Amino acid sequence: MDKKRLISDVKWCIGQGYSMEETVEFVASLASDVSRTDIASLYTQLKAALEHERIQNIPDRRGRPPATQSETKTQASQPKTTLIGAIFIIAVMSITLTMCNTMCKSISNQPKTDSSYLNDRVYCYVAAQEYAEKLLVSPASATFSFDPLIRSRKESEGVFVYYIDSYVDSQNAFGAVLRTKFSASVRYFVKQDKWDVYQFEFY
Repeated sequence: MDKKRLISDVKWCIGQGYSMEETVEFVASLASDVSRTDIASLYTQLKAALEHERIQNIPDRRGRPPATQSETKTQASQPKTTLIGAIFIIAVMSITLTMCNTMCKSISNQPKTDSSYLNDRVYCYVAAQEYAEKLLVSPASATFSFDPLIRSRKESEGVFVYYIDSYVDSQNAFGAVLRTKFSASVRYFVKQDKWDVYQFEFY
């Protein structure tokens, strides 16, 4: 995913009121080539920047009486206050990013349990989407369902199987957008960190 599209997707999530965790899950399902750490970092930066922009864009009150001497002194001190505020925001953003990166690394370094693999709804679906795109006439026009039906089981030690039922909207050879349902069986090998779509069918 290109950077402009990534920023646009994260901004949309912020505008919808998504939390960081929800944004990371959503964007990761769309962009398999972007790490969760990068998405979380971008979420923090954009949210702080948008909040700062919102505060700066609050309109001033009009029609006020002439400023008193004390108000004049207060206005003269505003540039210093603004500078201090900007420095404070930058410091908070730096601390937040550092904490986020530390937490993400800590979480990623923790060994996963069978339950975490069985509850996966992102990577197995991404593998199925990539396989489906290879069979479409116009993969660039493909839009997949955001709510697939996913069942999972542990096949053997370090091997998990996912059964996916979903649909995709895409253009056919004549340019018409059609909805096509599909089912996929995906196997994940933990040691090799490999996803294998071993059964797939449009219907």
